[in-house]
Amino acid sequence: MALEVRVTCSSVYLTIGNAHLKEMESLLLRIVKPPGNRQIGRFIRCENLQHRFARDIKSLMREELSVRARVREKRTKLMVSGSRSCQSEVLPKNWARH
Repeated sequence: MALEVRVTCSSVYLTIGNAHLKEMESLLLRIVKPPGNRQIGRFIRCENLQHRFARDIKSLMREELSVRARVREKRTKLMVSGSRSCQSEVLPKNWARH
């Protein structure tokens, strides 16, 4: 059984030195996924960034919520005191007024 491959376009990448040859080979094998290849190369000093990314997003969301809570608290204090003319100074420009 012959495997027929048609190449429509190709690229050539030249590198200087062979310091990252193993990583490039691993990347190439992950992209191409040749039949019969059971080995999946690992990258040197690689780490899963999914947990770090999720933690950073949660941190940013908490920070934004705390800012909005402080703004809402200031807005409520101004409304209670009867000084509605100062509201525009306290609220951010993109804050939706209800």
